[in-house]
Amino acid sequence: MIASKHFDVLKGLKKTCLSGLVIVLAGLPTKAPAIELGLTPSHVYGLWTNIHLVMDALQKDVFNSPLKPQDMNASTFKGKTPTQVYATAIGVQGQLAQLFDLETSTKMPLWIAEYGNLQRQYKNADITPSQVYVLSSQILNALVETYVSKTQGTLPISTFYEARYVVLKTPSDVYGLVELFARRLDDFPLKPEGQ
Repeated sequence: MIASKHFDVLKGLKKTCLSGLVIVLAGLPTKAPAIELGLTPSHVYGLWTNIHLVMDALQKDVFNSPLKPQDMNASTFKGKTPTQVYATAIGVQGQLAQLFDLETSTKMPLWIAEYGNLQRQYKNADITPSQVYVLSSQILNALVETYVSKTQGTLPISTFYEARYVVLKTPSDVYGLVELFARRLDDFPLKPEGQ
């Protein structure tokens, strides 16, 4: 019976020590400025595929503007990094904000806001695919909100949020889709055709 009490005390002490160790280790500085979400360029590529689908729908359903063949072909790039993809996506976000008067950062979950705060603290850290994904999801959400607003919520939007995972994509592949989107924005009609 006494041995049982000692065993219980040791068990409790072990749990306390492990909990303390976790807290101490969590507080130690690390090289990574933020929690890596484990997303890959393939995840980001799928998200940019959805972003292009929203743009297709805006052209067709809102602006009555036919898609041009050159709108559908991404250029091939080599050696691009997530940092270059991120920088180009930031430019696209700015273009969209001007084109559609978007406010991409007003309705963001708290964890994304905190993620953004960490990014600002560690400006010189390497950009990861997860960071590109978070930015891209903000772009997607803002575009979908624009689509819903312009169609007055009468058309479905579920295909814009379909999970698409295209295997073995690289940052260069993603860069091709982001760059294609930037080109499409340059030619985007500002008014519905015939107005």
